[in-house]
Parts: sequence; structure tokens; C-alpha cells
Amino acid sequence: MIGPAARLAFADFLDRLAVGRASPEEWESLAVAHYGDEVLEDVRRRCVRLAIGSSSWGDWTASEREGFRALAAELRHATTA
Repeated sequence: MIGPAARLAFADFLDRLAVGRASPEEWESLAVAHYGDEVLEDVRRRCVRLAIGSSSWGDWTASEREGFRALAAELRHATTA
């Protein structure tokens, strides 16, 4: 998947992370991958940095959840702008 579809799929993934509905397998396939799209890759890196701060995978703080939502909104905006 490339282009706008990849960005929107990753934004949806970030929303699922924020509400606790993303699986570890989904993390492995989406967050660990690297992307040729500079905007998507930048958001992916920031997502990983945000998640690394958590004590355990999926046990996100309110601030981390809000961070995932903000990244999703940023990615959607960059895709539709």
C-alpha cells in the first residue's frame, strides 16, 4: 500500500492505538515497517517514540493516547491538504 491509502490506513491504526483496539501483530506490521513516504515515515517514528515511553505495550497514558490521536489528525490533514 502506498500514497494516500497508506497514510489513511496508518492514521486509522493510530486511532485504534488511542482506544486500545490495535493488536501487537498490527503494531509489528505497521509501526515497525519503514515507509518511503517522508510524511508517513516521520509520523511513524514519532508514534514509536511515543510508545517507547510506556511501561508496557498497550498500557497507554491519557497523554500518550492523545498523542496518537494528534498524530492521526496530522497525518489525515497532510493527506487531504
